[in-house]
Amino acid sequence: MKKVGKVILWILAIIGCLTIIFSIILTSTIAGFVKEKKVKIADNSYLEMNLSGIHRDYNKYRNIPFVKEEISLESICKKLETAKNDKRIQGIILKPGFYQAGWALTKEIRNALLDFKKSEKKIYAYLDIAVDKSYYISASADKIYLNPALSGGILLTGIGSEFSFYKGFFDKLGVKFITLQKGKYKGAAEQLSRKNMSKPLKESIVRVFDVYYDQYLKDIAESRKLPYEKIKYIFENRDKLFINGKDAIKYGLVDELITEEDFYNKLSFGKELNKIKIEDYPEKTATLSANKIAVIYAQGPIVMERSKDFAFSPDYRYIVPKEIVEMLDKSKEDKSVKAIVMRVDSPGGSALASDIIWRKIEEVKQTKPVVVSMGNVAASGGYYISCCANYIVAEPNTITGSIGVIGLFPCWENLRHKLDINTEIIKRGKFSAFLSPNFTPSQENIKYLDDMMEDVYVEFKEKVAKARNLSIMQVEKIAQGRIWSGIDAKQNKLIDELGGLDIAIKKAAELANITAYRTIVMPHKKGIIDFIKENKMISTYSIVNSLFKDSKIVNDLKQTQILMDIMKNEPVLLLMPQIEIN
Repeated sequence: MKKVGKVILWILAIIGCLTIIFSIILTSTIAGFVKEKKVKIADNSYLEMNLSGIHRDYNKYRNIPFVKEEISLESICKKLETAKNDKRIQGIILKPGFYQAGWALTKEIRNALLDFKKSEKKIYAYLDIAVDKSYYISASADKIYLNPALSGGILLTGIGSEFSFYKGFFDKLGVKFITLQKGKYKGAAEQLSRKNMSKPLKESIVRVFDVYYDQYLKDIAESRKLPYEKIKYIFENRDKLFINGKDAIKYGLVDELITEEDFYNKLSFGKELNKIKIEDYPEKTATLSANKIAVIYAQGPIVMERSKDFAFSPDYRYIVPKEIVEMLDKSKEDKSVKAIVMRVDSPGGSALASDIIWRKIEEVKQTKPVVVSMGNVAASGGYYISCCANYIVAEPNTITGSIGVIGLFPCWENLRHKLDINTEIIKRGKFSAFLSPNFTPSQENIKYLDDMMEDVYVEFKEKVAKARNLSIMQVEKIAQGRIWSGIDAKQNKLIDELGGLDIAIKKAAELANITAYRTIVMPHKKGIIDFIKENKMISTYSIVNSLFKDSKIVNDLKQTQILMDIMKNEPVLLLMPQIEIN
């Protein structure tokens, strides 16, 4: 028996060793499979930017073979800055395709391209079919070339968004969402609790759309050196939906009709054209400086902890207090970090989680300057965590504000009755089974929640007033849950300056009184092994995202799941209405 025992132990030891060796080989193989390319860059090369796809502000993961993520704005801007001063790069070939991103990020790419042109290097855009955002980016080019085929062209539709209201659907199910709000414009839960949009919410959104649209037309007019009224006419009075090549030339939207092959021949003068894809082009190495500015990305809904069963997308784009606090503490304790820039892109979420982050920023800024750079949206909880920064920068078409509070909880008592389900309660304690979804809440219980929301709303306004040096009355006028564009936010003193991340970093250096510095980005980039450890729903994500990623109904389901995920442990939220401006 002893010999048998020894044999078993040896077998187990061998299996253990083989497992370790296999793991090492597998990890090395995967790492090799996703290893970044090293591309030799010839003199007189063009940086080729193919931008079709959905672009985000920052990608924490890189080189994940089964989860396709387009190059991030952060990476694009760094590469453009590098290319601007790279003598091997003579210009940019811009092919925007069906580019998709938020309007604020789109404007930031445009600004980075305009900055590149200061080097006196040329940008040439080539279009087969262009829609609003892809044409908007192309307008920054020195020359725009369009495929002459009648099946191609430019489709300029303007600014728009759809809002679906699900109360009727939930009524049929026997489910209702009981909502409370502090601030007449605070309509974050209306799509679940109403059949149509309230007048205050519509007023708020219409104003934002007006600002976006006006900025959009002005930027195109400026880039193409055309009168504003002419651009407005194209959007509002043209006869055809698609602008074909002939009309595009007539309107001054493009410079020449040419096939793609002839376009490349034109740039190369009949010789071989040296091109390097922007994905393969290296970012510049960090400046040799002892001084650092930490850039911390805070993206997504604000939650107390990550969901482990989020089926529709990789769930790393959440803002979790524990993670943000850890990065802030690390930056605070690192003596070489002289200032911090928080890049916020969030519609808000948990009131408690927002407050935890706010308190940490308030603590850190006593030691080092903290500047906030707002992305597409930094509203409600997103504004809450931003307001106490030493300085706030936002794009003209950033959505911000939404200073207000909502309370939201489901009730499926009618559904129980429809299904003939009887529920009985045995409880001890006054608040046992408080707001149970099985029963319609009493007015007394609703008042308890309403009083709590009022306290949170008052605290929110007081913090904004103190941080922004405004009176409570001034804050009350611009609060009420109303969303604002970056332009209006500047006028209302909710932010300090219009601009992108580069402006925020320069301001942080100025506040820290440093001229030479390098940036470090957090969270640090992670690879495939980290992704597998942290995300459990890879197959579901891949299937759903590949089949339905552009579906409006699936997007609504995503947003509903996010909302449910945030509210499952707390009914008081700092959340703005769901708005996707196309």
